[in-house]
Amino acid sequence: MIVRSKWVMLALVWLAYASFGLVSNSVAPLVTQIVADLGISYGQMGTILGAWQLTYILVAYTAGRIVDRVGLRRALGAGLFVIALSGILRGMAVDYWTMFLAVGLFGFGGPMVSIGAPKLIATWFQGPERGTAAGIYTTGPAIGSVLALATANSVLMPLTGSWRTTVVAYGGVALVACLVWWLVAVDRAGRPRAAGEGDMGRLLRIRNVWLVLTIGFAAFLASHALSTWLPRVLQWHGYDPVSAGYWAAIPNLVGILGALTLPRLIPARLRTRALMLQFLAAAAALSLIGLTEGAPLIAALFLQGFVYSSITPFLMLVMMETPAVGAAAMGAAGGLYFTVGEVGGFSGPSAMGILFDLTGGFALGLVGVAGLMVVMGLACLKLERSG
Repeated sequence: MIVRSKWVMLALVWLAYASFGLVSNSVAPLVTQIVADLGISYGQMGTILGAWQLTYILVAYTAGRIVDRVGLRRALGAGLFVIALSGILRGMAVDYWTMFLAVGLFGFGGPMVSIGAPKLIATWFQGPERGTAAGIYTTGPAIGSVLALATANSVLMPLTGSWRTTVVAYGGVALVACLVWWLVAVDRAGRPRAAGEGDMGRLLRIRNVWLVLTIGFAAFLASHALSTWLPRVLQWHGYDPVSAGYWAAIPNLVGILGALTLPRLIPARLRTRALMLQFLAAAAALSLIGLTEGAPLIAALFLQGFVYSSITPFLMLVMMETPAVGAAAMGAAGGLYFTVGEVGGFSGPSAMGILFDLTGGFALGLVGVAGLMVVMGLACLKLERSG
């Protein structure tokens, strides 16, 4: 069997997750052009932006069980191929339904990557290295998102003259990442999963699991509500499409710093308190983004990016270090987390689009999500510490 370093495997899963972020955010900076070209409403656009979360909900738990059963190499390789196909098909959409289905296809491949990544960390890393590795892999989707937001209107649109070619190009990058994964990645033997260890009923009886699921739901709702609409939110505040794309990349750029530092520096015994503070800071940032302009708005983008990027890594570390879960059942547990989370991930963008159609703005939606963040911050204190 070919032997791979754990750091090589971490680099590969980082590339896979960066492709996830690139394709999942390929539509957001081009909303204005796509709405005009396809002749759809912003409410319909909201459901398109949330389409992949909807399919993700339906398959994530099953995907997690598959990851546990067939191994990381095959599961992530198949997931990356579907992600690439989704990106390419977006450029061929001719109306609401073809775009909805192309984006929705992403939800069949995305779970393999987002569930497989923490399982890879749980399988290949131990002890304090897990925090470092979790922070590193989390920067992948952030950097992918930054590339999509920053280059769509400033580089690829002027270069190609078409939003269609732009999104196809992003799908092509994911296809290259898929090829690299299949050529280099290997599986590592771990402790066999005991019969029933990944069963949903058993996992839901574990206190930390159902608390993480509840908190994750709210975290995903807020994250997707903001990230998918942020370029349009900034245009609503008066920024032109190119400037909005650059500023919308700020949370993801700053998030890289947060993801690389917070999971590594904060010990296990302080994670629940850190999570509480992150949610409260996110609530303040969301309120400022919805209600202010100028310097306070820009400051809020920095704050949001820094505190939010490590919420999921922290929750995943709590989950994998819960003795009743561990590495063997991490695929199934991660599948549950992302299933419940993407219910929020679908609801957030859809609700924001509907509220925009009703009110002509984003303030009500952003302030409402901020209130939910305060409640979840307090709920973090109920998590059992993993160390």
